Amino acid sequence: MNCSSCGANLPPGAVVCPVCGASTPYNAGSPVYQPNVPASSYGGPTPPPQGYDPNAPTYISSPYGTPASQQQVPPTSYGSQPYDSNPYGAASNPYAPTDPYSAPVAPQPPLYPGGFPPPVQPPQRRSRLGLIIGIIVLVLVLACAGLVGLSVIGARNTVTNAVPTPTPVPTSPSPPGSPIVPSAAAILGNPKMASAIDTNYNPTTLTNTFTTNQKIFVTFSVNTGGKVGYAQAKWYINGKLDYTNPVITLQANYDQGFFRDITGTAGKGVVELYWCTQSNCSDAQLASIATFTVTLRPG
Repeated sequence: MNCSSCGANLPPGAVVCPVCGASTPYNAGSPVYQPNVPASSYGGPTPPPQGYDPNAPTYISSPYGTPASQQQVPPTSYGSQPYDSNPYGAASNPYAPTDPYSAPVAPQPPLYPGGFPPPVQPPQRRSRLGLIIGIIVLVLVLACAGLVGLSVIGARNTVTNAVPTPTPVPTSPSPPGSPIVPSAAAILGNPKMASAIDTNYNPTTLTNTFTTNQKIFVTFSVNTGGKVGYAQAKWYINGKLDYTNPVITLQANYDQGFFRDITGTAGKGVVELYWCTQSNCSDAQLASIATFTVTLRPG
């Protein structure tokens, strides 16, 4: 509501205009202020000074503050627009009383220069030194294992590429009387009798004489031509079958093999090596023959 006399904004419930002292509609029953009537001793309104113009802008301060519509602000050096301390248009309340007993405001965290909050510290990255060391150790272990494997394969390849030394075929045929097949002999050849072998199935103690209940080994070279095949051995003592070894599988990369027998019978022995293309050796072909002697163990 505006004053009907000077047009100033009236505070809610004001009985007189805080600018010119004119009576307001809230004071309908009160006498209207007369400028020519001197102020009474009971606190009536003080007449305005001489030369007062009710329509001119006023700079008279009041206990309620100067209305925002009549504030005179000098222009700034940045243009005709004056500096506004409240650029977002937030309404201020000049009439809000100050209560010294009101609850204190919670302290705010300190701000960095410029009014910005403190920067967020990035999370610290965990060290990957342990992981890198573990990977290096694993690579070294795998490299060592690969070198060991290559050494074993190289040893086997050396045996494969070596020219086998032919073993004299016995003048008398084997007990079954089967002839040796040359194609099978080219696959399983160079039989050697031994009492001990190494981990590569090569003989370490060559001998053709054994005692009863002693391990008897026969080693042979393998050259399957890159194919998978099978082999079997039959042992004879004094012309009679003493033992038949189970069929073994020869992989394409095998270059050495062996069979073993233990007998309690003394006498003349013969071992036959058979090459097969079927897993049950139903198509067995005689490949090699080796002879040996078994004597009684003393005591």
